Amino acid sequence: MRALDTNILVRMVLADDAAQTQAVKTLFLECRRNSEAMFVSHVVLCELVWVLWAVYHEPKSAVAKTLDEMLLSPDFFFEDLRQVQSAQLQWADGHADFADYLIGAIAAGQNCRDVVTFDRGLAETTGFTVLR
Repeated sequence: MRALDTNILVRMVLADDAAQTQAVKTLFLECRRNSEAMFVSHVVLCELVWVLWAVYHEPKSAVAKTLDEMLLSPDFFFEDLRQVQSAQLQWADGHADFADYLIGAIAAGQNCRDVVTFDRGLAETTGFTVLR
């Protein structure tokens, strides 16, 4: 298994640097030939969403589609697929950041009663308690 950094996924999505994009394509082909999965950590996913949305100003719908495609791909192995899927579903319709929903999914996976936050955007979200 190979672990991917955020910048590899950004090149995959945006293809904005010809040489790096070709290197990523070559890496992916090599991994497929070797039946070697590509590991994507929670941190890398959070960075990917943030970079695509905040730095490159990709619309949320485009970023969500990218996540959906990655989640369906047999090429990628995620830190905890169920947690990522849960966060993706909440983020698609929610008002908070993807990272917030992933934090909630991780907390639920650890049997936490809730995530305590000051983020008012999570006030109506199950599993979060907003301190006032």
